[in-house]
Amino acid sequence: MDAEDLPQMQDAMAALLAKNPQQPRSESQIAQNIGLQLAHMELTSLPLPLRRRIRDIAARLQPDRVVEVGSGIGHLSAWLLDLWEREEQHPESYDLVEAGSRFGVILTRLLARYEAKGWAHVRVGRFEQLAAEALAWKAASSTSIDAAAEGSLGRPPLTPEADLIIVDIAGEGQVACIR
Repeated sequence: MDAEDLPQMQDAMAALLAKNPQQPRSESQIAQNIGLQLAHMELTSLPLPLRRRIRDIAARLQPDRVVEVGSGIGHLSAWLLDLWEREEQHPESYDLVEAGSRFGVILTRLLARYEAKGWAHVRVGRFEQLAAEALAWKAASSTSIDAAAEGSLGRPPLTPEADLIIVDIAGEGQVACIR
């Protein structure tokens, strides 16, 4: 990257991260309820301004494939699903990745509420392992010689390519996921 490219990159990042006045400032009722549920469970979520900003970025980028790592019980997910419902336009795929299965049922209900089960999926497992399995799946499916075997590999364990990846986990795991 040349020094002259840096100001253009900074301008692009500033535009991407700017507030979007066309988006609502308040949480949807579903997101509010999830926030209350988090408080009862003594869990935390991303701060409100950060949830807004991620939603605003998704609205600007209009990604086709989204992966959210560390979905928890779906607080940020509700913000994104609400955006796509209001805009009447959703990505072709949205993978909600959560390491433990204990929140899988809650996330599945959230997807049902937004009628997103056809294009959004809950993926339970460590992101690093799911990503490695997705790469292996992609390699295996692209080298399939037998036309009859096409589709025999089923769905990938995770969308193998993404336009937007949100990593919401703490500690060492965050670095490994980003890598």
